[in-house]
Amino acid sequence: MKHIPLLLLVVIVSRTQATRFEASGSLRCNLPGQTWCFQLYLYEFDLIMDDLLGKTGTQCTTGKLGKYYLAGNDDGDGLWDDQYEVGMKARHNCSKHGELLDLWSNEHLYPIHRKFIDIMWSPKLTDRGIPVFILGKD
Repeated sequence: MKHIPLLLLVVIVSRTQATRFEASGSLRCNLPGQTWCFQLYLYEFDLIMDDLLGKTGTQCTTGKLGKYYLAGNDDGDGLWDDQYEVGMKARHNCSKHGELLDLWSNEHLYPIHRKFIDIMWSPKLTDRGIPVFILGKD
């Protein structure tokens, strides 16, 4: 009788299958003649600690568009939570003074029973986002 809670936990955990997340799109920077760089992050938001599902390395271009692709997996979203809360962050320097900015997408909800989730996000970056504070820099 005392093993029933443990058995139920094993059944719940074993029934959870991983969900594949893929994100793609292009970022636009409308500053002429400037080399600009970006990194993208794909998150599943949680109450205590967010899950980083994927990130790009730093990508730089002199063109107006920067294309990206991200992929990752998650296998559930905590007890009594039947939705993934997913969002993206673009860290970039597409600003008049080369300032590093974080631009966040809107959060989207997806049911955890889906096996595949495709996310498209193609924002205009020029001078958009929250300034990034890095320790040791002015």
